[in-house]
Amino acid sequence: MPTTISVVEYASTSKTLLDKFLKTKNTKGIKVTHKKLYSKKLENSMLSLLMRTQVGAYTRPMNAGAKYIIYKVVSKYGKIAMSFKLAKPILERMYQRDQQQKLLKEYFTKEKLKAKIKKLR
Repeated sequence: MPTTISVVEYASTSKTLLDKFLKTKNTKGIKVTHKKLYSKKLENSMLSLLMRTQVGAYTRPMNAGAKYIIYKVVSKYGKIAMSFKLAKPILERMYQRDQQQKLLKEYFTKEKLKAKIKKLR
C-alpha cells in the first residue's frame, strides 16, 4: 500500500457543476487544490476509494457536507504493509469485480454464438 497519495481536489457547492466538469474538464466555478494525503491519516472508506482509483482517474462526486468533491489521483508512492483488516474488503471487492467482468464476458460470448444475424438492404 502506498504511504502517500498525491491528488487534485475539485470542490464545488453544486453537484451539477462537478458532473459537467467530468464531461468537459472546465474548472469555471470549481475550486482546485493540490494535496498530498497520507495513508495512515485517512479513514478506511476514503483510503479504499483512493486505492481503487487508478492513477490519472477521477473519483465519483462525493458529498462533503456544504460542498461536493471529486479527487483526481495524480500519483501513489511509498510502501507500507497493509493490515489484514484493511486489505480484506479491498481484495473482496476486487475479486467480485473480476468475477463480474468474467461472467459478463462469457454471457456476451454465448449470446454472440446464439445470435442469428440477417442483413437488411
